[in-house]
Amino acid sequence: MRYTAFLILGILLIVLQAQIPLFWGALTIYGFEPSLLTTLLVFLGVAEQPLGLLAGIAFVLGYTLDIVGGAPLGIYSLTSVTTLVLARATGVRIVIQGGLLRALLAGAFAGLQTMLVAVLIAIFGKNPYVPGQIMRHVPGASVSTALTAPLVYWLAERVQGWVTALLEGPKTDTIKEKKKGSRR
Repeated sequence: MRYTAFLILGILLIVLQAQIPLFWGALTIYGFEPSLLTTLLVFLGVAEQPLGLLAGIAFVLGYTLDIVGGAPLGIYSLTSVTTLVLARATGVRIVIQGGLLRALLAGAFAGLQTMLVAVLIAIFGKNPYVPGQIMRHVPGASVSTALTAPLVYWLAERVQGWVTALLEGPKTDTIKEKKKGSRR
């Protein structure tokens, strides 16, 4: 259930990400288009969850982004799983500190993911000018992702809290509390 909730959140973030050019207009031409999915993948990467299941979620979300975004199939699937694994490698220490460091981490991973997409398109693509155009978007993608990262982190924490509360069920008295109550 937890993984399904994050999968649904990821799909909703992809849909929201596809609508950003409508809201930001001309800023997206200069690369100021945040990668909401990258922020979610960084959040999942540092979570204490099995890496195999999270990699499966990252692959499905990346493949969805390939289909919705019109990218060559497999580009975002590969970069999403790579982002997740690299986020796991950075460790939990940065994300626990919260605030600005979490936002900067998401921005750095957005820039890294954009560069990785440019490299993959340079290797497998047909047009030699596309990677250069993509590389010009790295600073804008990094800054805009860092600015929107707190919102995505907040959403992911809410989903995680909601699912945890749902899975644990209603709180009941523990055995110690029952024994204390019976002595009175």
